[in-house]
Amino acid sequence: MTDSFLNLNRRGVFLGAGATVAISATKAAAATGAIDARGMIGIYPRLPDIDIESRGDFLLGMNIFHGGELARAAQARGREILKTKGIEPNDSVSFDDTVAMFGNDPVLSAWAKTRSTHQYHKYRMLQNHLHSRADEYLAALEAADTKGPGAVEFDQALIKSAPEYTRREIHTQPGGYVGDPFAGYMYRYGTDWGVQNGRSYQDGGHKDMAGATPIPADGKVKRVLDLGTSIGQYATSLKLRFPEAEVWGVDVGAPMVRYAHLKANGMGLDVKFRHALAEDTKFPDNHFDLVTANILFHETTQVGAKGIIKEVARVLRPGGVFYPLDFYTSRPAPRTAWEQFAAFWNHRWNIEDWMLEYAALDFNGELAKNGLEVTRNKGGGMYGSDGSGNVMGIKKKA
Repeated sequence: MTDSFLNLNRRGVFLGAGATVAISATKAAAATGAIDARGMIGIYPRLPDIDIESRGDFLLGMNIFHGGELARAAQARGREILKTKGIEPNDSVSFDDTVAMFGNDPVLSAWAKTRSTHQYHKYRMLQNHLHSRADEYLAALEAADTKGPGAVEFDQALIKSAPEYTRREIHTQPGGYVGDPFAGYMYRYGTDWGVQNGRSYQDGGHKDMAGATPIPADGKVKRVLDLGTSIGQYATSLKLRFPEAEVWGVDVGAPMVRYAHLKANGMGLDVKFRHALAEDTKFPDNHFDLVTANILFHETTQVGAKGIIKEVARVLRPGGVFYPLDFYTSRPAPRTAWEQFAAFWNHRWNIEDWMLEYAALDFNGELAKNGLEVTRNKGGGMYGSDGSGNVMGIKKKA
């Protein structure tokens, strides 16, 4: 990785990576303040007009309704179906049997369809807005690209040749994380309006996770790496907790780390971002005291997940801590009918293509193969716990 990645023609590179609209590079750069002229709400600028902002508020309300009243109605209907078949709610049920029982029920289908329709309209509304004001948003990104504090590195070859599994349109986000120049913006607003009933607002959930992140027994936290950093919410939260540490965020999505740097820079935080595969970070051996990964593994193939674990073991120093947070690192893999149905919905309708592979992965076994020892640490995050308030922590054996 060299400084030359900071000197790319970013309009040409990013728009060549799979953008669906053409954006004129000959227009004079718009004033970067045009899209944030309405000021800030906390750490984020407001959207440039009240129309799209109010639509986002409506979509957040729909997400809360879906995860609240509608989910309770769907769960009650699920229990009714199980009762007619003599199955208790906490009984283990196979994936195939669950889909056969629940897959065509109108109440459960309404629950699933409401969520998928919410996702679809949310992201397409955002994409249309961002591309309608593309030059303004690009100007803001370009102004931040080489500005400190912090830095961002791009790998031009990876932009053109990211593995196929990384190109899926996860969560139905158009272009996924690699194929739209405004993927970072879409992810940021999309999660505000539709993840964990608003718990990601102002990075609140990520700050909670950073506060709960375990540290090595010797107390040394000089270098921190956040894998699958997305738009850097966990990375910036870790920097706030460990202000003297060198903090890096890595993601395969070039538009994601580009936005992550803009965000961190706007917060005045010296966080470094690298566009790279989590299974090939290009950092030295035994380099980091702490490695984190938030909701990364369910978005990779089993081959990718095994490669990431191997890479963690390589870059983590002896005695260092690995702290992965995901659906089944903080609670068991799906077992009951409702858990199986939720996994089915995510896989089938939310384009979580690798969710089922992740559920079947012997995660602890892969850790052990690579010299990573599982411990249990008091903490928590947005994605639940094992019922005792604990989440997984892993240390590298000396």
